[in-house]
Parts: sequence; C-alpha cells; structure tokens
Amino acid sequence: MERKRIIIFNDFCGIGTVALKMNMLAVMANGIEAVSVPTGIFSAPMNYKGFTRNKMPEFQNYVNSIENIYENFDATLIGFIDDVAVSKRITDFVTKHRESKTVLDPIMGDNGRLYSGTGPEQIEFYKSLIPHAEIILPNTTEGMILSGIELSNFSENDESLKLEILKKLKHMGAKNILLKGEFDGENFVNTFTNGEEIHTIKSKYIPEKFHGTGDLLGGLVAVLAANDELDEKKISVAQNLISEVLKNEKGAGEILPDFEKLNMYD
Repeated sequence: MERKRIIIFNDFCGIGTVALKMNMLAVMANGIEAVSVPTGIFSAPMNYKGFTRNKMPEFQNYVNSIENIYENFDATLIGFIDDVAVSKRITDFVTKHRESKTVLDPIMGDNGRLYSGTGPEQIEFYKSLIPHAEIILPNTTEGMILSGIELSNFSENDESLKLEILKKLKHMGAKNILLKGEFDGENFVNTFTNGEEIHTIKSKYIPEKFHGTGDLLGGLVAVLAANDELDEKKISVAQNLISEVLKNEKGAGEILPDFEKLNMYD
C-alpha cells in the first residue's frame, strides 16, 4: 500500500527545532511522508536577537514541481505565511487539492497581542482558508483576530470568551476547531469542537518555556487528519504525548525530542 503523505507549508529556521523542522519530525515519526515547502527562511525564531528572514525564492515553481511529481496528498498543514504571493499560491493549492484535509495553524499573535509584523493581508489569508480547512488550530488571541473580537477583550481562562470565539468561527465555516490552551493552575487546557460538541482536553503542564510545542501539536494533528482520526480522544493522545516529551527535556529552550516518542501509534 502506498505510504500516506502530508504537504507542509511553514517557515524553515536554521536554529531551533521549530516550525517546519518540528512539523516534519512529528509527521515522519508516525510513518507518513513529509513533503516540505518552506514559506520563508529564518536564521532563528523571531524572538532571537538579530534574526534574519529571507523570502523563499522560486516559490511558485517549487510548488509546481511537487505537483508534477505527486497528484494527491492526504493532508495539508499550513503554518506561518506573511507573503502575499506565497499565500495566493497556497490558496490555489488548497482549492485544487480538495482530496487533502487542510490543517490550518494560523500564526499571528499570543497573550492578547499581535506578533510584530502581522498585517491585514496575512489575517485575511487565514480567514479565507477557514471554510476549506478540516481543522483550525488558533490560540485564544488568534481566535479573537480571526473572529473579529477586539483584542482589548482578551482575558485568560475566560470560558465565555472561548465559547464566543468557537461560535463565530463555526459561523465563518470552521468544521473542527482546536482552541489552543492556557494554564489552569495544574494542567494545560485545549478546547476542541467538531461543531456540535465541545470538549475540554487537559494534559500535564510542564513549567518551562519551550519553542516549537505548537508546531509539534500541529504536526501531530495533521497526522490525525491524514488518518481520519480527528476526535477528542485522539487529540488527547497527541497532547499527552507532548507533555511526556517535554518532561524529559532539560531546562528551557529548544526541544530535541526522541524520534520514537513522537509516535502516537506505539
């Protein structure tokens, strides 16, 4: 049987197991081919001092070449996009490849604030893909941005705010939503809805700051999408796996996960 494949559109960082690097690890560890498409080339994550960013050269030709080799994909994972030409090409890809389950991980802000450089074109791009996505993975801040709720209304662990975000995103065409979480004093809490039921998914909170945990979750959710397993039980497995990975890390900083421990099916 042909191996499943996931195409990943995300930025590539030279330093750090983040973004495209982490997505690839999660996908490949679960026996799925990772077709990698850098949307930009960073020297390091944006919060590093003196990081540099380069646009992806020949992006359209790069994607054209991949489509000439492969006709079908089981899932499409979309992460950081901040270039109009890149976003247009990805939109064309998503609308063409309806067989592929799109996982949209909109990277725009956190803690009630936009990331530096997040602009209106980037926000509109993510909004336009919501009806095409099998699942979207915003944090609370990004959920507010997408659904049009003023960031001045941001507050942590606000259940009424979460419900308002989920309601508005569903109205915008979202099928499945994983609202990425917050610390409740003991656990890390995500909220998942399939448009009908709402589930609170908790995992052990690891009191360290790590880069790449959201990218790891995005990769694992893309695996679940490719395997037609998007439900609260499987997402809980992925979330608990991440906690297990993090508790074995030494200190804050970059994650260097054990490849075997990223497999959700062992």
